[in-house]
Amino acid sequence: MSTFSFGKLVSMFRPARANCRISFGPPNKLLQPIDGSLAFSTFFSLPPFLADKLIRAGQLFVQKPDMAMVNLSKGFSRKTLGIDADREEHEKLQAIAVSKAINSHVCAVKEKHLRTLILGTYRDRGAGTFWFHAIKLPLAGDPVVCWKFCHALHKLLRDGESHVLSDSLKYKSKLVDLGRLWRHVKDDSCQLIRNYCSLLVTKLEFHQRNPQIPGNMVLTAEQLESIGQKDVNNWFELAIEVLDYLDAIMVLQKSVFDSLDRSRASSMTPVGQCRLAPLILCILDSSCLYDTLVKIMFKLYSCLPGDLLSGHLERFLSVFKLLKQFYSSSSNLQYFKYLVSVPLLPEKPPNFSIASDFGNYVSPEVMLHDQRSESPCDSQTIEEAKLVDFSDLQEAPLPPSTEPPVGQDDCSTSRDAEREQVINLLRHELDDARATMLRTSQEHAVTTQKLREKIGMLEEGLSRSKDLIEQLSDENDRYRQTNEQLENEKNHLLDEKANGIDGRAAVVEEKFKKMKEVYNNLREEHINALVNLRDLQKESEEQKVALQAAQQASQGTRQKLTELQDARSELQQSCESLRSEVKSLRQQLDVRENVKQVCRIKWYHRWLLAILCLFWDCEARISELEARCATLSCGRSDIERRAEEAEGKVENLSNFLKEIYLLFCHIGKRMIEESEQETENPLFLQLSCSPDYFLSRTDKLRDLISMDSWNRSSLSAETPDVGLLEALVMLSHSLSIMLLCGYATTTIASTDSADDFRKHYEELTRKAKNYLTSIIGGENESSLIELRNSVEELRTAARQLVGSRSDIDADELADMYEEEIKLMENAILEAASKIEAILAKARKSNTGVRLEVHEKILESCTSLIQQVMMLVACAKKLQNEIVQQQCGVSSVKDFYKRNHEWAEGLLSAAKSIGSHAHLLVDAADKVVCQKGKFEELMAASKLVAAGTVQLVVASRVKADRNSELLSELSQKSKSVSSCVAAVLESVKAGKESLEEEELDFSKLSLHQTKRLEMEKQIRVLELESLLDKERKNLGALRKHHYQLGDSFEEQSTAELP
Repeated sequence: MSTFSFGKLVSMFRPARANCRISFGPPNKLLQPIDGSLAFSTFFSLPPFLADKLIRAGQLFVQKPDMAMVNLSKGFSRKTLGIDADREEHEKLQAIAVSKAINSHVCAVKEKHLRTLILGTYRDRGAGTFWFHAIKLPLAGDPVVCWKFCHALHKLLRDGESHVLSDSLKYKSKLVDLGRLWRHVKDDSCQLIRNYCSLLVTKLEFHQRNPQIPGNMVLTAEQLESIGQKDVNNWFELAIEVLDYLDAIMVLQKSVFDSLDRSRASSMTPVGQCRLAPLILCILDSSCLYDTLVKIMFKLYSCLPGDLLSGHLERFLSVFKLLKQFYSSSSNLQYFKYLVSVPLLPEKPPNFSIASDFGNYVSPEVMLHDQRSESPCDSQTIEEAKLVDFSDLQEAPLPPSTEPPVGQDDCSTSRDAEREQVINLLRHELDDARATMLRTSQEHAVTTQKLREKIGMLEEGLSRSKDLIEQLSDENDRYRQTNEQLENEKNHLLDEKANGIDGRAAVVEEKFKKMKEVYNNLREEHINALVNLRDLQKESEEQKVALQAAQQASQGTRQKLTELQDARSELQQSCESLRSEVKSLRQQLDVRENVKQVCRIKWYHRWLLAILCLFWDCEARISELEARCATLSCGRSDIERRAEEAEGKVENLSNFLKEIYLLFCHIGKRMIEESEQETENPLFLQLSCSPDYFLSRTDKLRDLISMDSWNRSSLSAETPDVGLLEALVMLSHSLSIMLLCGYATTTIASTDSADDFRKHYEELTRKAKNYLTSIIGGENESSLIELRNSVEELRTAARQLVGSRSDIDADELADMYEEEIKLMENAILEAASKIEAILAKARKSNTGVRLEVHEKILESCTSLIQQVMMLVACAKKLQNEIVQQQCGVSSVKDFYKRNHEWAEGLLSAAKSIGSHAHLLVDAADKVVCQKGKFEELMAASKLVAAGTVQLVVASRVKADRNSELLSELSQKSKSVSSCVAAVLESVKAGKESLEEEELDFSKLSLHQTKRLEMEKQIRVLELESLLDKERKNLGALRKHHYQLGDSFEEQSTAELP
């Protein structure tokens, strides 16, 4: 049973609380019941989750007079209340509104559906119902549905209940995912959805950081001051957030207009209206944000220098330009003219450096036109939501009966719910009326201010016209006086002329002509002045007419303001009556709450006693645990002391292991020396050994050297390993036995073959001593490679001994030669491809000096392999020439059979080149991976050169001295030698460069230093772990080292021929 069911339980049994008994526990073992209203008050003061738990568990029972006890857990579900039906009807209406507002029809969302959703948020005190239905829509499958969903959500965030913002923050990640989803679809509508989702996420984050700002972005001066808290840092950050919000709006509107231009859609078509409808909300948001931003910028410029706000000013100018263009484009659309009055920004942005310019600033005003176009069904729904029944506002008195029916409690509950609904609805209407009155007063103030400015301009023009008329009148009078004066002078001159004054007549006539010209000029000026006067009089009349029209408009506005004030007074009166009623209801509610509080306090006292008992038990448990902690601390000190003693013992064991390691090295060297001394014994000279048995011994030795124990790490006295020590003893024993068998093998072979075999035998003896000596010194990698090569050379010599003692089948020898040549060519090609792969890997994993060194080394190795390939190809051509010249009438197989020693030399050279090429590649790979040494690479390159020399020498034995291929082969051999020298030089130079490179700690940052320190600590821990592992192996070594000596002695005695 949910918390809502607990509420229904309260409403069911509240009327009968004075005559009921409530008991907790199972029927057969009930707790002591509590009678009367105290029982119900105590029960209703329980937390809802606890009461529901009791109901679900069947532990709550109620008993009325003359009735058996009833289990509420079984009978409660049969009750049906009017509130449930009302709630279901409300959810049904909300689901219908969501389905009608957000669908796949390409048209604008209707305002009547949005108003239904907005009323639903005020009833639910949030957007839970809307999101419950919205997440079921195919937002990820239909772009039209997703676009309309964004429009509806934007409308709810602006005009819905205040908790819509907090409820929608839970689904911010869904909006982000939607934007990412539609971003990958290459379509105009999908890009619009991405930008709209980004705008909604920006709006949610803006209100999350600034919860004082409402969703419609309308702020008063007092609210703006409270947000800033008189801290310039708050203004600074708020300006940045507002600019980010405006940038998101500008991105959306630009994408909408661009899509309309590309699709050539009109604003009066359904497609155009579907895309343009959300821009109305963007106009409303942007106008409020622009007003807030201007006020914040004036405050910032009054507190901070202009240089510090240069970034803000640049962003503001950019936004001002885009916003002005946005408003201009929107005002020209026919669709917006019927819906919203788009504001117009001034030609120039405000000058924030001049504080007085704030007085000239006029906030942009946006007014929405009336949009009442509902269908009959929806209109009826809205009207039903507004109709209120005031007949049940007065609470009915309780009936005198002691057992009122449950239905009366239902009516009481329904009346309370209706009363709450009436109060909420009236409060919303009052808020709407206040908003309408505030908007009307603001419009009136703006209109009055504009009319006053226009009247002032007209009065100023009228005064200028009057001054000009007076000036023209004065000039007219002056011209008239001058004209009269001229007429008088003319009459006077005529009189003088009539009197016969001839001498002065010419002068007077001339003067008269000049005066006449002046008079004509004055007359023309007078005519022009009269024309100007007439124009000014006409303009003055027009200004008077405009002034009268403005006065009439002002008078109409005053009348409208008077009507609004009357309506405001009526609303205030109704509000006062509602406040008094709410006050009386609150007093009744307070009385009930006080009674509940007393009962709740008693219930909490009981719970407090139980908690105190539990607290005392916990204290006892804590004391017991403290005693155990003291005992454990004593045991811990004892364990630490034992651990220190164990570490001392482990250190002693490690020293002992190092001593054993050095002892084994000396024993192995002594075994080889004793084998050399044994060969000088006259009795040993009588022994002989077959080459086949010797080859079997060399195979065992080669397998032993190639074990993983040798390849895994180098032998060192600092880090001895039991497996490596065991392998060292077996290697010493195998070397001593093989030396004895090798010396005995030389006694049964021919002279030429024995000399070659004895030379390699002596070389192997010397390198075995060097290897054991290098193990003692700690540098054994290069000596191990030399030992392997020496063993391979000795095996080759042993095969020659086997060849000298038996005939080789011609077919087998020819096939072996062809097969070995192919294997050699494949090995060389494989080596070349591997070096290229190593070079590519080095370029990815290395940088700086190390990369340069590795590139030079690998490039020289590549050149060496290429020259070897060319030499092998030339040698193959030369071999074919030799066979064709010296074969005669016999077959090729007979030629190889007659010259089997020469053919075996070619086979040996081919095998040597192939194996040494692989060795060169492995050495280069180890150097690049920093697992090998440069000496290995130098030795491998020398071995490759030695194999090519062997091939050239074997080819010269049978070749014609005047052969062009022989001279070409000699040139290729010199090129190989040059490449080997280049490899050696690059390896030497690279080694010196890497040894000179040091880590510069001065260039390391704090993060890099900490990271390097952590890596070193990890390496130290790894080494400590390896040390512990080797110390554990020490015990195993002690169990085996005595038994190994006896077993090796018995094996050597059994294997001697």
